[in-house]
Amino acid sequence: MIDRIDDVQAQARLNRCFEELDKDRADMVRLAYLNGWTRDALADYFEQPVNTVKTWLHRALKQLKRCLDS
Repeated sequence: MIDRIDDVQAQARLNRCFEELDKDRADMVRLAYLNGWTRDALADYFEQPVNTVKTWLHRALKQLKRCLDS
């Protein structure tokens, strides 16, 4: 039971942190890490160069980490 409560709290915290991201960045992280999209596929979808996608993912993950650590 305690584990379930911890899981629910962790999920709520993660959702709150995702809400702090720009919508495009949150969508990009979800597509990349939950749906397995490649950077090339993300670049095509968001109509951005691959290096821009890499930078956006890197910054979004850092922002999520800072939020989760706080």
